[in-house]
Amino acid sequence: MVHEDQTLQGRLQLFLRGRYRGGGGAKQLARDIDADPRTAKNILAGYWPGARHWRAIVRLFGRDVLEAVFEPEIADVLARQRAEIARLEKELANRRAHLRAVAGSAVDLVEAADR
Repeated sequence: MVHEDQTLQGRLQLFLRGRYRGGGGAKQLARDIDADPRTAKNILAGYWPGARHWRAIVRLFGRDVLEAVFEPEIADVLARQRAEIARLEKELANRRAHLRAVAGSAVDLVEAADR
């Protein structure tokens, strides 16, 4: 199992290995990102690329590689934010209901104009 601090490297490795199969994969990756073949071999082995090579990989594969490497974290963040919004909306609805119950129809509640 990949250690937590090597998660991104593992995802990048899986992504690149799917595109650079066979014995010449490291040489092809080296050509594609303008790297030394040994550097490309290390990247395919799970080492995180330096900034220059990472940028070349992103230029080459675009959003596909970004999604492969970072989507799980982004999905988790979005799920937490959606859950927090739902919780806050429920709390707001409960507070409005409580205010109506206490103050009756005379209370002037400001409703959200755009949801």
